[in-house]
Amino acid sequence: MSNQLHNPIGNNPAGPKERSMLGSLTAFRRNPTGMLIDYWQRYGDLYRMRLGPYPVYVVTHPDHAQHVLVDNHNNYSRGKFFKNFERIIGKGLVSIEGEEWKKHRRTMQPSFQRNYVTNYAEAAIQGALRMLETWDLNAKDDRPFDAAFDLFQLVLTTFGQSLYSTDLSPYADDFIPYAHEGSLQLIQNVLLPEWVPTPKNLQLKEVRRLFDRMVAGVIREHQGANSGARDVVSALLAQQSNGSLTLEQVHYELLTLLFVGTDTTTAALSWAMYVLSVYPEVQQRMYEEARDVLNGRTPTVDDLPELEYTKRVIQEVLRLYPPVWILTRDPIEDDMIGGCRIPAGSTVMVNPYLVHRHPAFWENPEAFNPDRFLEPQIKEQHRCAFIPFGAGQHQCIGMHSAMQQMHLTLPMIVQRFRVHMEPSGTVAPSPSLTLHPNHGLRVRLQRRG
Repeated sequence: MSNQLHNPIGNNPAGPKERSMLGSLTAFRRNPTGMLIDYWQRYGDLYRMRLGPYPVYVVTHPDHAQHVLVDNHNNYSRGKFFKNFERIIGKGLVSIEGEEWKKHRRTMQPSFQRNYVTNYAEAAIQGALRMLETWDLNAKDDRPFDAAFDLFQLVLTTFGQSLYSTDLSPYADDFIPYAHEGSLQLIQNVLLPEWVPTPKNLQLKEVRRLFDRMVAGVIREHQGANSGARDVVSALLAQQSNGSLTLEQVHYELLTLLFVGTDTTTAALSWAMYVLSVYPEVQQRMYEEARDVLNGRTPTVDDLPELEYTKRVIQEVLRLYPPVWILTRDPIEDDMIGGCRIPAGSTVMVNPYLVHRHPAFWENPEAFNPDRFLEPQIKEQHRCAFIPFGAGQHQCIGMHSAMQQMHLTLPMIVQRFRVHMEPSGTVAPSPSLTLHPNHGLRVRLQRRG
């Protein structure tokens, strides 16, 4: 893409001529990343489109992202598209607004302080060791397998042990495909009311029923145990006991963490595995760093500052494949972005997938280059040119634990194995809420000597 992206003209951003009542919705459902890039190349940094009856203004410039997410965030609500989350996770931190959101955020924040993150790290390490034992058998038999499924299982069990003090592995076979289906349907079903009995809506209700059963079981275990466990469930139940939250609100928040936290971290880990398989020079450099720093032992949190290249690889994975790749906000009052009027009640789509590829801020943006995150140049980068966890007050509450799990798991993998993509595997972003590889990630492993 040329560095000279043309700007919107006057007060009306450019955009496609949409003759169908659905506007661009059909193309968006079929290939959202491809469509958004195509429109960006045609219409510039700020363009308009319609998704069914809804006018949507897509912003791809870091200045515009900062305006919506940070500088003028008080004029923006989560809006109509975020309401879709309620179909799966109810009224939790992702879908509520205003003072209620602030109250829940304050309630949840202590659960992600240092002691909880440390517990998460230990659970991540132990879970990865168990996963690698299974991978040893795959390598021994030269057997291809879906690494994305195993990574999801790893994240789910880590999440359950560290934040819920509960073994969630028995749910994995049902939860993982249901989570994928839920993520897909939330973006595919943006126009259909929940009550319409279409096959897709019925599938979403099945997803919600499974998730409700899981969370209700976790709550019952904690209510019955009275063990004084220091985890997120206990912290929220304590808030329920003192009247700060209702039991229903506790349920919704645990549901939100379960769905959003596991799905996004798994997506990031899956894309990291993909990068290892298609960039052997990156994999080799990560191996050499792990060898020099760890000398064959299991990493700890104290090792992470020394695993500098691995961190840059993770950052570059998140740049090219941000798990939460679209963020929508609805202006409460009319606004101006880039000289264009954005009417109240419309939707602004901040698109990290495109922001992270803006050629004015990222040289050769489609290339995988971890060293673009070297200091001091990365400190001079625009504050909203890299927003894999969002920005402003709604920045992801679990971003540190997600980064930590990746930073611990990847050196453990490269120390033990060489990762190769199956020749028959075609990998592309899935057209879903979270940016996963579209058909899993089939790889082969070779045990290092």
